[in-house]
Amino acid sequence: SSSYLYFMRGSDSRTSLFKLMGDLVYWVANAALPEQAGVLLGCGELAAFFKGPPPTDRIRPVNGGCALAKWGLSLVLRAPQVMAALKRLNNLQLGIGYKRGIEVAIHVCRAMMEDGQALLSLDITNAFNEVGRHVMFLEVNRLCPCLNPYAEAFYRTESLCFYWVDGEPVVIRSAEGSRMGCLLGCILFVIAVHRAFCAYAEESPISSMHGKTLAIVDDVNSTLRPPNEPHHHRDWLLKVLRSVEFLKDALEPLGLELSSPSAY
Repeated sequence: SSSYLYFMRGSDSRTSLFKLMGDLVYWVANAALPEQAGVLLGCGELAAFFKGPPPTDRIRPVNGGCALAKWGLSLVLRAPQVMAALKRLNNLQLGIGYKRGIEVAIHVCRAMMEDGQALLSLDITNAFNEVGRHVMFLEVNRLCPCLNPYAEAFYRTESLCFYWVDGEPVVIRSAEGSRMGCLLGCILFVIAVHRAFCAYAEESPISSMHGKTLAIVDDVNSTLRPPNEPHHHRDWLLKVLRSVEFLKDALEPLGLELSSPSAY
């Protein structure tokens, strides 16, 4: 909390705290932050998110972040330019910028499975924490350049995160990935992986298998119609496996890996 004194330098002692907070939110929303301000506002306490019932080693660190930064960024993400950029992703990505997108994806997949199609579900391992920031910046500049100043402010330099061990804080530096808990984190991630997901849906062997591919943030789900003739099943499965390898290769430049695929 004492880091906010940085933003109060030179202010009149009679200035209201709410005025100072409002000014800070305004600076965040307009990317008018002083140098190093993004580093301070990107600091936060890490909380452990368990991806299964304990005991489990499937733990993800979530950055609690700063409420003032979240207020400012929430205004940024409602800007028409940002909303328009997210809409361009919705031909494939329903996890963000699409009203009830997760529900839509689930209903589509369920309906196609009831129609006799198979479902191939692919998930990226430790996605948010591993994505290469250099690729993230390039894709943001290509798909949503209005977010460039915010990505620069909050992600160009390392930010400090801390957690508690036996009552003592342990500080680590966040140098890669998009932080879970940051309002920008999810958006920057889906922008970074969109090119790879589109290539998988449109250029891999799965594109000719008479199904539908939808993404929910870091999960890619494809419905596939299997052949009726048993002697074609082997070739069909080989095409599925080649498609999985295609996506693995597409994600490698981003520093990302797939977990074991699930098929239904």
